[in-house]
Amino acid sequence: MTDIGTVSADAKAWLEEIEPKHWSRHAFDPNIKCDHVANNMTEAFNNLLGDYRVRTYLSLLEYIRRLVMTRFQQRKEDCQRWKTEFPPSVNKKIVQASLDSRILTMIHAGEGEYEMLGLTRAYTTKLQDASCECGQWQINGVPCSHALAGIRHFYGMGVANERLIDFVHPSLSKSAFVATYCSMIHPIPNICAWVDIEVAHVDPPPLIKKPGRPKLLRKRESSEKPKAARRGSVICAKCKQPGHNKRTCKAVNTFDSNKVAKGSNSSSQPTQKTASSSQSGHNKRNCKLVPTSINTKKVAKGGVFSSQPANRTVSYAQLEHETTSSSQPAHGGAFSSQPPTQDLVELIIMLSCGK
Repeated sequence: MTDIGTVSADAKAWLEEIEPKHWSRHAFDPNIKCDHVANNMTEAFNNLLGDYRVRTYLSLLEYIRRLVMTRFQQRKEDCQRWKTEFPPSVNKKIVQASLDSRILTMIHAGEGEYEMLGLTRAYTTKLQDASCECGQWQINGVPCSHALAGIRHFYGMGVANERLIDFVHPSLSKSAFVATYCSMIHPIPNICAWVDIEVAHVDPPPLIKKPGRPKLLRKRESSEKPKAARRGSVICAKCKQPGHNKRTCKAVNTFDSNKVAKGSNSSSQPTQKTASSSQSGHNKRNCKLVPTSINTKKVAKGGVFSSQPANRTVSYAQLEHETTSSSQPAHGGAFSSQPPTQDLVELIIMLSCGK
């Protein structure tokens, strides 16, 4: 309180009027085993109700009944999937305490009592009493970093993990959670199937309408940030410019345009397009389209052109030699019975004209 008074005298006077058990962890009841200060639990439950808060009492109670019924079954299934003896929240605290205990220097006084030397001060820990001078072990029921270092030293690293369940409060174990959610809330018929009973007529309380629109959101503290509202235009995730999204963005993606395909030539010469396609990402060797240029066809032995793409560039001299050899008699002394195609006729005309 002295340090708070040096910062603000008004804050010190305001805190002195409130009992420390309502705002300071060191004054919490150790039997509760909870170190939560804020009332976020009630605010979260209030947020779950949603629009049912403004409906009738019967509709609100029916929604809460179904919500709790579903939550019990979900928690029961979650407990069965846990692979350790501790819930995930307790296991997270133990892991963090294990990391913080690495910087401590232990002095064993005997019978499970230790003096832990930290960076700023020393703390006394008693394993038999499940207490530590820092007070964290007594408040939340999970061994603090000082207690965890003493447990590992007293029992050894191999046995400490097995004996750790003895130093955690029983209400924070897996068996306690399973016992809490082992029961269930049975479903009931719809309201239209309920039996009418004779009871005294109950009038609703008088409705008093206050001026202005009714408030549905909770009142935030002065230190809390206001709820962020979506204002302004849409920001593109690609170019970070407002007014459009990444689906309608017209900016050029330089990363994709600079990628080099596998097997492509990485020399400084400009890339040549294939004869049958102008698409990027491959060359004419691994192009899967049917070529239409005459230079990409090869003369077969029977005097016809093959529709498969060639593996090399054929010159006019080679075409003339292959065309001449294809016109020779086939095996057996007879010419091929297949007539020359139109492409072969055009090739012969071009060679005869010297083109």
